[in-house]
Amino acid sequence: MENDDDLLTKIIFSDEATFHLSGKVNRYIVRIRRSENPLATLEVERDSPKLNVFCAVSKETVYGPFIFEGQTVTGRRYLEMLTNCLIPQLAAERYDYLFQHDGAPQHWHLAVRTFLNENLPNRWIGCAGQNDQVFCKWPPKSPDLTVCEFFLRGYVKDRVYVPLLPATSG
Repeated sequence: MENDDDLLTKIIFSDEATFHLSGKVNRYIVRIRRSENPLATLEVERDSPKLNVFCAVSKETVYGPFIFEGQTVTGRRYLEMLTNCLIPQLAAERYDYLFQHDGAPQHWHLAVRTFLNENLPNRWIGCAGQNDQVFCKWPPKSPDLTVCEFFLRGYVKDRVYVPLLPATSG
C-alpha cells in the first residue's frame, strides 16, 4: 500500500444508513447541535416507517443511493444490491478499483464474502475470514471514519427527506 500513489483514487468507500420517515435520528451516528435545552425529551413513534439507504463514493462519483425496502438489511438483501446494482455499475464505469465496506453484520455474511472473493479477488476491504481473498482486512471494533461518515449521510439525507420534514410536529 505504501508504494501505491493512486490508492485513494482507486477506493470506493461505501456505507448504509437508516432514515426514519418520522424524523427520528440515530443518536449514535448523528450529532445535532441546537439552541434548545438538550435535556428535553422528545416522543418518537415506535417502529416508525424507515428507509435503509446504501451509497458508495469514489474520488469522482457518488454511486446510488440504493434504497432497501422494508425494515432490515440482511446479508442476502445486501448481496442482491451488490449483484444487481453496485458491482455492474462499477464494472461498466471502472476497471481498477478497490471496494470498501465496513464490519456491519450483513457484510460479514458468508454469501457476500463468497461473492466478493469470486468477483473481486484481492480487491475488497472488509471483515474477512482466514481464507477470504481480501485486499485489506477491516480492523476489529474499528469505527467508521470514512468519507461516507462526513459527506454521504448529509447528501443522502437531503434526497431522502424531500420535501423537507416539518420543523414542528403540530
